[in-house]
Amino acid sequence: MIYVGNDIVKVSRIQDLINKYKNRALSHIFTSVEIEYCESKIQPEIHYAGRFAAKEAIKKAILSYNHKLNLPLTNIEIEPKKDSAPIVNLLIEENNITSLKVSISHTDEYATAVAILEV
Repeated sequence: MIYVGNDIVKVSRIQDLINKYKNRALSHIFTSVEIEYCESKIQPEIHYAGRFAAKEAIKKAILSYNHKLNLPLTNIEIEPKKDSAPIVNLLIEENNITSLKVSISHTDEYATAVAILEV
């Protein structure tokens, strides 16, 4: 079975979150791998927004498959891969998942992501 999730987020919304709560907000949403990657960029807020949209898209796809699963955003890790689609690491026990792919796009104003889950 295949499940799809998508999400779009305004980059300024993520920037406001970072400005207001910084480390506390970041550690509740992103893993250390993601924070390190985003902070290495000239405009980290764009990359945080892309990863946030990806996590939400993945969560939507997974919850379409199993609506009872408790899935904090920090249990979804979007690992960068040079010159390729990012790698999704699920930090959960439930794992009947055959394949989970994500695509992230962004502009200066918006970030969007699509996730495809196969079980």
